[in-house]
Amino acid sequence: MTLFGAYVGADARPAWSGGLVELMSAFGCTTGSSRIALNRVVERGLLERHREGRFISYAPTERLRDLIAVGDRRMAALTDPPEWDSTWTVVWYSIPDELRRVRHRLGRRLRFLGFGPLEDSTWVAPRDQSAEVLPYLERLGVRDRVGIIVGDQQVEPQATIARAWDDEELALRYRLFNKRFAPLKRRGLSDAEAFVARTLLSDWFRRFPYLDPGLPADVFPAAKERDVAGGLFRTLYPALAKQAQRHFDATTRRLGPADFAAVREAAD
Repeated sequence: MTLFGAYVGADARPAWSGGLVELMSAFGCTTGSSRIALNRVVERGLLERHREGRFISYAPTERLRDLIAVGDRRMAALTDPPEWDSTWTVVWYSIPDELRRVRHRLGRRLRFLGFGPLEDSTWVAPRDQSAEVLPYLERLGVRDRVGIIVGDQQVEPQATIARAWDDEELALRYRLFNKRFAPLKRRGLSDAEAFVARTLLSDWFRRFPYLDPGLPADVFPAAKERDVAGGLFRTLYPALAKQAQRHFDATTRRLGPADFAAVREAAD
């Protein structure tokens, strides 16, 4: 999913399966585990499989493109968080066990949007998040099982913050990120090295929206480490893009049967 988010995005051209497997080997994945992973993502409705003769390729579905768009917005918000006016969004739900998969998907989306759990089925996030949550509730078909309130908290927010998020663990994760990727600012990389570095950079940073509500440093000390990490991401992600994309395309856009036929026809 990181590969498709970083290198395919709105591009409608499918990526060759053999190339994807080859690329994933750079991250320690075996051929078998890579193909199993691709099949599982297809089963989740995030990739669609295209077959042409013996060639198999994959393209993102509308659902995956939506996830990528939401993820890109969240990552951009963490690298440059908007001001917080002390507004909170509180979401609670009552979803029965027979819809537990839907309940799990809703909880995962809420966490990705910066929500933290106050109780098992009650979540809170800074700022008005209703525009992000409401369409997803409609998509899941649980709008009538969920409540949303947007408003101000009339007491100091520290107790709410401490209950919903682990500031110390998040600060440690940001420090590890900064230590891992800061040296790349001083290195010259080949296309293959740039691809590995940029993919890992994206994969690591994409985890932070699940953990970080984007609160300011005066109430959330981990924000200081976030600022350093966000600066690294803003600098390195575009700086490595051209080389990394070139390596991705060279590996996953190889000629398939239709391409060979077109080449032969042009030659004739």
